[in-house]
Amino acid sequence: MGRQYVHLTTSPELALRIGRRRDPKPLLLEIKAQRAHEEGVLFYQANPLIYVADHIPHTYIMGPSITKILSEKKRPAQAKKESPPIERELPGSVILNLKMEPLHQKERGKTWKQRSRRHRRRQRRV
Repeated sequence: MGRQYVHLTTSPELALRIGRRRDPKPLLLEIKAQRAHEEGVLFYQANPLIYVADHIPHTYIMGPSITKILSEKKRPAQAKKESPPIERELPGSVILNLKMEPLHQKERGKTWKQRSRRHRRRQRRV
């Protein structure tokens, strides 16, 4: 997601609430923070409930096994040979037709806004 730090919280309820912003059924992972700190992982306190770290090695992360997670997900039933699904337009969506020619082929000069965005992208990579 382009973030610089791993965000952690001390409250499972808060972690689930934050996780539901992106996924209706977030996965809760537990970090062995004391052991990680003793072995050199740096944690920073962003506010009283949120901590951040540059990187959490996988040896300090605890959670359900991947096989359990995959078995809980519904596996799609093998589709019978049918016609391709009908494309329908949902509110706020656009169907992209790759065969269409672009409407405007003019080259625009670089504006200050485009240069500024490019500069910010370069700064994030550093």
